[in-house]
Amino acid sequence: MENTLVDIAKELSERWHRGHKRRSGDSDYVEHSRRVAKKLSEHGYGDTVTQCIAHLHDTIEMTEDIELVRELYHYKGDDDYSARLRDAIAFNERLALWRMGIVYATFGSEIGDGLFVLSENMGDVGEAGAVKTDAYKERLVNSPDFVQRVKVVDFLDNSTDMGVYGFFSRLDRIREGDGFYIPMARRVGPLKLAEELELVIGNARDEFVDL
Repeated sequence: MENTLVDIAKELSERWHRGHKRRSGDSDYVEHSRRVAKKLSEHGYGDTVTQCIAHLHDTIEMTEDIELVRELYHYKGDDDYSARLRDAIAFNERLALWRMGIVYATFGSEIGDGLFVLSENMGDVGEAGAVKTDAYKERLVNSPDFVQRVKVVDFLDNSTDMGVYGFFSRLDRIREGDGFYIPMARRVGPLKLAEELELVIGNARDEFVDL
């Protein structure tokens, strides 16, 4: 039987995330994408466009040298830091653009555009190889509901284990949830999804207060 677009998206996600681990280091990164797709399906969003974007949502951003870029951006002790950072970002940009080309050619503009919106390394990127937070949020809120919904579930899944984040990163995530992603979840629905995110962020806030 001929593969559906969702089957192809799953295959690409597995291939492009091969070797990537979650922050905790104990699970493959592709499991995150699978959970996002499953959660959306459970809430009634099993359509081809949503499922393809869900499986692929981190494949453009999480390229082979992304951890090197992050490491170099936060560590500036080496004399050749600038050259190494530029080389790593340039490699990631070429790989990301190549992957975007495959996505547009395989899945079409609706899925390709959605993936572009969700990928922080696409667009007017800064020195760390990512768009500024305000610009990223602006294009998110101006994107179709199905794109915002994928991002909400992505944020929800990434927030279920706050233990992998440092003190300030955890605080930022709580603030982002309260100020941006919970309102987005309420706007694009369904209500049960917004309530689930509110519970996760609320629990994280309570734990944070107890630290």
